[in-house]
Amino acid sequence: MMKFTFKHYIIVIFLLTLIGSCGSFFSQYVLGLKPCSLCIYQRLGVMGVAFVALLCLPFYLRSVWGKVLSTLLLLVPIISGLAVSIRHLYILYYPNAVANCGPGFNLWLRKMELNGMPMASVFSKVLKNHARCDEIANLFGLPLPVWSAGLFSFLLLLLLVAWVKGRR
Repeated sequence: MMKFTFKHYIIVIFLLTLIGSCGSFFSQYVLGLKPCSLCIYQRLGVMGVAFVALLCLPFYLRSVWGKVLSTLLLLVPIISGLAVSIRHLYILYYPNAVANCGPGFNLWLRKMELNGMPMASVFSKVLKNHARCDEIANLFGLPLPVWSAGLFSFLLLLLLVAWVKGRR
């Protein structure tokens, strides 16, 4: 039987975030669910975890320092994404307690377009928000921030399991 190494856990984390990113685009462009600014931040968090996991793969993950560096680098986008999804859930369940969900990317995208940046149309497709944060969009009966919080929680658990098993 093959031993599951720290590098295998990083590969699983990368694949899960790849599936999560594809799922967010699928829900937007195929299912027609419009993202709000916090949804976009969560999407960027998932993409950040995927990018960092891909970046950590060439490290020498058998050494202690490679594992420590990879774990610390992955903790940043995982915990940030989990915090944003928890904040989004708070706004969903207590809409009167919060005035708005923060600034979106629309103003920034508009400035990019006015300055003639060539990638503005690409960023516009990915980062443009259409919905309000207190509108509930459900997927299989659960609000989307619940799915996002579940993914980030599972990634955090997976990373901690990899760290504990990698120390042996």
